[in-house]
Amino acid sequence: MAIGELLIAASIKFLFEKLATLASGELSNFARGFGGERRIRTLLTKWSTTLEEIEAVLVDADEKQVTERGIKIWLEDLQDLAYDVDDILDEFSTEALRPKSMITTKVRALIPTKIVKLDEITTLFQDLLERRTVLGVQKVGSSSSNAGTSAKAWQRPPTTCLMNEPSVYGRDEDKKKIIELLLLGVEELSNCNIGVVPIVGMGGIGKTTLARMVYNDDMVGKHFEIKAWVCVSEDFDIIDWSSLKSPFNDEAQGSKVMVTTRNTDVALMLGTVKYHHLKQLSMDDAKQMEDLGHEYFRELLSRSFFQPSTSGESSKFVMHDLINDLAQFVAGKICFRLEDKSKVNEQYKNLSEACHSSYKRDKYDGIKKFEAFYDAKHLRTLVPSGAYHGQAYLTSNVPHDLLPKLRRLRVLSFCGYKIGELPSSIGHLKHLRYLNLSHALLCSLPESLCTLYNLQTLLLRYCIHMEKLPSGTGNLINLRHLDVTGANSLQEMPPKMGQLTSLQTLSNYIVSKGNGFMIRELGNSIHLRGALCISGLDNVVDVVDAKAPKLYEKQGLNELLMEWSNTNSEDSRNEKVELEVLDMLQPDKKVKVLSISGCYGPIFPTWVGDPQVSNMVKLVLKNCEKCTCLPPLGQLPSLAKLFEE
Repeated sequence: MAIGELLIAASIKFLFEKLATLASGELSNFARGFGGERRIRTLLTKWSTTLEEIEAVLVDADEKQVTERGIKIWLEDLQDLAYDVDDILDEFSTEALRPKSMITTKVRALIPTKIVKLDEITTLFQDLLERRTVLGVQKVGSSSSNAGTSAKAWQRPPTTCLMNEPSVYGRDEDKKKIIELLLLGVEELSNCNIGVVPIVGMGGIGKTTLARMVYNDDMVGKHFEIKAWVCVSEDFDIIDWSSLKSPFNDEAQGSKVMVTTRNTDVALMLGTVKYHHLKQLSMDDAKQMEDLGHEYFRELLSRSFFQPSTSGESSKFVMHDLINDLAQFVAGKICFRLEDKSKVNEQYKNLSEACHSSYKRDKYDGIKKFEAFYDAKHLRTLVPSGAYHGQAYLTSNVPHDLLPKLRRLRVLSFCGYKIGELPSSIGHLKHLRYLNLSHALLCSLPESLCTLYNLQTLLLRYCIHMEKLPSGTGNLINLRHLDVTGANSLQEMPPKMGQLTSLQTLSNYIVSKGNGFMIRELGNSIHLRGALCISGLDNVVDVVDAKAPKLYEKQGLNELLMEWSNTNSEDSRNEKVELEVLDMLQPDKKVKVLSISGCYGPIFPTWVGDPQVSNMVKLVLKNCEKCTCLPPLGQLPSLAKLFEE
């Protein structure tokens, strides 16, 4: 399969998954409230069928586009339509995320407009199908007068029973359930000699991997005297199935066949027991996969696929030149990089078709530089490239004029610019997933930002003038990363932070005076990992509140900083309460770095020197002026650095 075909195929696969998710869940529930459920469901089903027909001819189209310009244009139009479909589906799913209390008359009035857009996309799909016929694009292997002129179609390599995954996360419970189904007694098989156990799930979710795990399990091996692994083609039909199954019909009762399929109807037709639906990994398992991703990145780095950046920043990496050239060739018009002013006209001509763009950041950037992006209606990514050493400035009219024109953005970064204001139009970027405003001079953010229900990452590093976050921050229910490192003017956390149940990164949680109870909000953030600082702990006056965060259950935290400030007078400080609060904030025993600053407790809790805290390599005890004795630190087996001030 050629690289270009892989990119389009990946887009189509993503749309299949999104259509299935929306049709079965949030979109149906949302549409039901407006009386449009049946119509939308019909359209989504029609789209799925059309995508299947298009997917079947991609191999042939990719081969022929080299010599036939019409087919090349057809593929480009297909890619553009795939982006349009993703956008409209994203808009519907975003509306489904909106709290019911915020569904206004204005929002309701927009629904018919969106349904009209669905009809328009259906027409475009139909046009692609008709053009496919005219262009002679077909499924490779089908009979035609041109048979044999195309290269052999790409096929998925045959699977085997051999485990080739170095490790598998999050499938132990699924494995257990499948084995239970395989070992069901004869009396539970509806009087059949053979039992069929289907595993159903979307493409790429891990059905084959799960089947391998079960096939190679010791218990399964002991139960079945003979085992065999069969890989069938994607064109496998009911006649083939009957032929495959027939030898088992006269064999001993208790024989079993384990089948993997994407299609629920197929599972219902084949299965003699209820099929097992394989779902996506949980958040905890996904984090383990993320760690595995880091390992893969390090492997690619060791092979020079990536190389450390010469900018001097240890966290920055660049592609090898040859890999970069290949990536640019494959990306074609989809990606646009504005760097060389001498080539500006040549670069701009394809900008209207670009989806991802970067630009070179200079010390002073004004609206003239960004005017070209006004035509980039399909833009999804806008980020500065490279590192600018020193202060960079962006005129205020750039975000004011630019953002309303780029409503399809998923990724936006103004990192490094000393901007002083973010316009309320940021709330119109409903597709936005990533927003980086690090080093800005902002004192606050517009409340409209809190309607970005898809936002997953909000970076406000070293926004030194930032005094508060929007009061509706708790509405950002998909937020995973909130980094306010160095934003030392922040005075408090907004209410309802406990609603951010997907948070993985929270650099600093500030407990403000009179709001000590708000430390309870940390209890719902069960996925926190990396480093967490809890400051303003002197404002926690009820020890029960300090127990609610349950830090001992947050196994992903490897660095914990706890700070009591000196803003309160000594007379208002309670040594007993502060010691008990510290005791309640005991972290998981795998914590590696612990810092305790400003606590007025006379001693430290026993957990600080507990030998079971075996991973702690660094301990900082700072300004604990009332402390009269240290914990038994000699019992910490891995402790390498101790700082006491």
